[in-house]
Amino acid sequence: MSRTWSAYFDVTRPEDYRFLNFYEYRLQQSDFTSSFRQESDKLKKDLAILITNGSDKMKKGGFHSYGGHLLAAHLTVCLPAVEKENPHNYGRHLLAVYLTGHQEYFSEVDAFWLEIELHEELHVIEVEASKSIMHDTKNVIDTAIGNARSTIKNINTRLV
Repeated sequence: MSRTWSAYFDVTRPEDYRFLNFYEYRLQQSDFTSSFRQESDKLKKDLAILITNGSDKMKKGGFHSYGGHLLAAHLTVCLPAVEKENPHNYGRHLLAVYLTGHQEYFSEVDAFWLEIELHEELHVIEVEASKSIMHDTKNVIDTAIGNARSTIKNINTRLV
């Protein structure tokens, strides 16, 4: 596993870590994939690396005392619902709980990814439309060339 994480975690204060901010940061990166699955997997891997190799400030955020592995809790703004379900265990296995379903839980994250998906769908539609136009244009040109050759052949036959 790589020992580095997204620069987002270096340029953002730990207490300001948020799912949406992470994805907006990633959107500006040249290796952004436009895939929620791939980007959330990158987030999960980055958090796992930070939990293992990050500074104490990154792990704790400098204002909570839940004991170390709290990056995911920072991203979810310490969800009261999760705290009620599991008030004392903020270990690694909870990371998956925070990450699973965060698109559905946070409407702004869902809206972000809906916009990305719509943009991707529009791009696919534009590409398909362009392909269709090019195919139809090719057929028209092929027909025109065939007609021109046939006309030239008929003219040559009459001249002989």
